[in-house]
Amino acid sequence: MNLPLSILVLDVDDFKAINDRHGHITGDSVLRALAGLCRSVLRRSDVLARYGGEEFVVLLPETTKDQAVNIAERIRQAAIEIRPAGLSGDAKLTLSLGVAGKSSASCEIYTLIDQADQAMLEAKRQGKNRVVVYRF
Repeated sequence: MNLPLSILVLDVDDFKAINDRHGHITGDSVLRALAGLCRSVLRRSDVLARYGGEEFVVLLPETTKDQAVNIAERIRQAAIEIRPAGLSGDAKLTLSLGVAGKSSASCEIYTLIDQADQAMLEAKRQGKNRVVVYRF
């Protein structure tokens, strides 16, 4: 079967500054709040995993690239509204997200993760707080 599959890689913008300004306890609070937010947006069949530091990977089975972009945008917009414990009043949590979708039945998961990661890095280069789809 050749069902659609998409991957998101999301990264907290300026996470080092959050840790430096507010402390590591607040940084941990931010990561927990972000994981909770993602779980509230994702389906039970989706898989959320911390990928390292302040990065997360989301596996979206039976999800086209266009559908994944919509999910990524919902997560990005919702992140701006959350107020994790310890984050000062006007501080906003922003995310850079990369999206990649399976292009063939033989596409390796590691290839998709790498493509989504490249797209996330492009989102950072374009100014952060955005969703970029792998197309290069």
